[in-house]
Amino acid sequence: MRAIQTALIAIAPEHATKLKANSDRAVARLNRLEAELQQQLERVHTVPYIVFHDAFHYFENRFGLTAVGALTLHPEAPPSAKRLNEIRHKLSEARVKCVFSEPQFNARRIKSVVEGTAVKTGTLDPLGVDVPAGQDAYDVILRSLARRFIACVSG
Repeated sequence: MRAIQTALIAIAPEHATKLKANSDRAVARLNRLEAELQQQLERVHTVPYIVFHDAFHYFENRFGLTAVGALTLHPEAPPSAKRLNEIRHKLSEARVKCVFSEPQFNARRIKSVVEGTAVKTGTLDPLGVDVPAGQDAYDVILRSLARRFIACVSG
């Protein structure tokens, strides 16, 4: 946020006061959001899970979550039979609680991987497919990620 503020002030120095005030408000809002999510995710941060592909590493790293794998490295290409077998083995080895899909990808692969196990499936939406554009969209997307994550890995 501060980098954006600096760049905008360089372009429009006559608006520096307003830009700084807006930036300060945004930083405060983001800090509150981060603290809220940290508190919510704290109780499940050690629970192992698998994602469809590695789209969440910033979220995972920031909140200390325990991803133990991804179904595919390239979401456009289907995982090989060998990869699916590796993931199935990891489900029991790592005591995985949930395997997450994403709305823009086919969830059938996820369902076939967990078939016959007690592992739950969930959906994480990093794109905010159903979130209307607007000032609070980022907050809504992150809260949804946290809520869906907690629902799948805890219970």
